[in-house]
Amino acid sequence: MKNEKLGFLFLRIAIGLNIMIHGGIRFGSNYGKFVSYIHTTFENSPLPLFIVTPFAYLIPIWEFIVGLLLIIGLKTRLAAVAGMILMIILMSGTAITQNWNNVGIQMLYILFYYVLIIKLDNNVMSVDNIKK
Repeated sequence: MKNEKLGFLFLRIAIGLNIMIHGGIRFGSNYGKFVSYIHTTFENSPLPLFIVTPFAYLIPIWEFIVGLLLIIGLKTRLAAVAGMILMIILMSGTAITQNWNNVGIQMLYILFYYVLIIKLDNNVMSVDNIKK
């Protein structure tokens, strides 16, 4: 396997695991805690809670699904685009709260998704590539 393909495989799995764990850990007893944390984070922002609350409930589900799809390599392009969109939304909200350290971290995720999208031709060992 060529280095670019091997590198892409490990990047896809690493991002997938990271994001899936982000989402998965927030389920169960942590779900309400996560939503409360988001409420607290945005209580002094111009964003109203009627927008923040549904999105707070959606984030863990979105993360878990994107992560799982990336790990197994199913709908890899769609998963990377969905992950990029999620990160752009999260980065925008974080910028509104002026948490610049987290904005920087989120920009790194955006960069990783960018690499996945532009290097998609290197996608190997994925459900997408199973011959029919």
